[in-house]
Amino acid sequence: MTWPRLVSCDTDFEQIGVEVFLRIFSRHPELMTLFPFGDVFHGVENTEMTTDQLTTTLDEVRQHQTFRNHAAAFASAIGMAVESLDD
Repeated sequence: MTWPRLVSCDTDFEQIGVEVFLRIFSRHPELMTLFPFGDVFHGVENTEMTTDQLTTTLDEVRQHQTFRNHAAAFASAIGMAVESLDD
């Protein structure tokens, strides 16, 4: 999906950022350790996480306000960059 189509769906930047990061984390949970969002990431260093453990962790991450703030800032920055491509 292209950026203009994505933002035209009345989805806010926070939700866009959350979905981007959760897709990345679902494929590479070890990357969660690169972010200082508190102890919600405890145990993700273990590459042997079960699907249930990963799902639970991602649900906890989704609710973490600091993570949500970071995701919104990330998506907003991407939005500004995309909007400025022709400038």
